[in-house]
Amino acid sequence: EISSKEGSDIKTIQMISADGKVISTKISSVSSYTKRIDVSSVSKGTYFIKIELNDILLTKKVIIQ
Repeated sequence: EISSKEGSDIKTIQMISADGKVISTKISSVSSYTKRIDVSSVSKGTYFIKIELNDILLTKKVIIQ
């Protein structure tokens, strides 16, 4: 689950594999401060989560074990 502070709507979330392939993309059509990404079908490994808030782009590294 990904949460942002109130006032920072989550616009887009992308899950990207370590080799640069886009695994999933979630685009929000409504105001939202929380989003869930289902990783149950994702292989173990290192991934990057790109989160687009209002005018901010964040990238976080995650490890699925």
